[in-house]
Amino acid sequence: MNPIRTRTRTRMTWALLLLAGCGETSSAPGAAPAPAPAAAAVQGTPEAALEQALVDADIGQNLAAARETLTATLASGAVSKGDRVRADLALAKLVESTDKERAIALLEDAASLDDGAAQKRLFRLLAGRDAPSSWSRNTWDAPPPPSAFAFARYFPAPTADSEVDAQVFVFGGDSRTTDTLGTFHVADALRSSAVDVCGACDGVKSSIHAGSTHREFWSAIPAYAAQMEKALVVLYVDEETMVPERYAKWLAAPAADLRAAFARGEGLVAVKQRPGAPPLVTVAAPRVAQLLTVEATLTAMDELPKQPVTVKLRDVLTKNEIQRGIRAHFGGFWSCYESLVTRRPDARGRANLSFTVEGSGKVEDARVALDGTLEDPELRACFEKASRAIQYPAWSKTPSAKTTVRYPLQFANGGTGGEPGGGG
Repeated sequence: MNPIRTRTRTRMTWALLLLAGCGETSSAPGAAPAPAPAAAAVQGTPEAALEQALVDADIGQNLAAARETLTATLASGAVSKGDRVRADLALAKLVESTDKERAIALLEDAASLDDGAAQKRLFRLLAGRDAPSSWSRNTWDAPPPPSAFAFARYFPAPTADSEVDAQVFVFGGDSRTTDTLGTFHVADALRSSAVDVCGACDGVKSSIHAGSTHREFWSAIPAYAAQMEKALVVLYVDEETMVPERYAKWLAAPAADLRAAFARGEGLVAVKQRPGAPPLVTVAAPRVAQLLTVEATLTAMDELPKQPVTVKLRDVLTKNEIQRGIRAHFGGFWSCYESLVTRRPDARGRANLSFTVEGSGKVEDARVALDGTLEDPELRACFEKASRAIQYPAWSKTPSAKTTVRYPLQFANGGTGGEPGGGG
């Protein structure tokens, strides 16, 4: 159940009870119902009008009146942050089919308040599809790489008498990429430089104030646009998350150049200088799983490029993509093993999967080698069928492209394990 819808209807039920004047309650048998001044007060408040408009917009009734109330609510300015977001979302839904630009502006307003639902709807409205699934973060504990020191040069050197505010805004990509490589860990580079200059000078190190904000998609830009004018801004771009024209000012390279690189199966690193502010950075690749390879090129740079740098990419699935596909379909392999265990409870050992993945994502030439007590013709046939059932997303524009996969799975009564094999 939608929590917003539940809260809205609960408030309206309370208001309607007050408006009814608690008609079944009287001070004495036969007495006239007591007046209900509170009911009139509730009925006439902007809050009650907003709640009614939200309910009407939700269930599709009195839409003209709902649109008028929502518009007036937002225009008044006398509305809480939460109600402003709710009004933005409801009105955007009502006007989307007739006034797309207005719907976008409403969603940008809600997105500027860092509302995740608004950011996802903004992505869908501008990109024409739902935002891709999010990815988890890893923990960074390595020394700053060369690129972090290169970006740190855009911020004042810290001293005991001055403070440094190093802000970094990152949008898109797999958030594990930045944490794994540390490409934009400017604060760590500044602190490391402070140690080189003055040793254990805690007064200097404590004067470094840094913030790193990482959001999944460019649709979060409205929430931070004002702060981004003086911050290091990084956009990860792949074919699924191409930045629309209205936010192209934050790209370090023209969108046409990014699309051209994608068509060639190449990645791109671009850094755009800005007067009086840290640069804009774009890390681009056809697929999100390839961004790690592209960013690694930037991470190793101790001098930032003045022109976009093309990064050659192998036309194969990455190990992460291979692993993700097998894990998503692992239930099929486990069912095969469970069927064997009903006949042979002591069955255990390794299944070495081997298959090729065409550029379309289709699995072909599935073969399975079994060892230990797993050796069984029925199990082998079942594993091969489960391998062919894996469907990867299309990953290459070259009709003849193929990735060879070798992937071992260890089976025992207590569970399984596996690591991705090579690709070629």
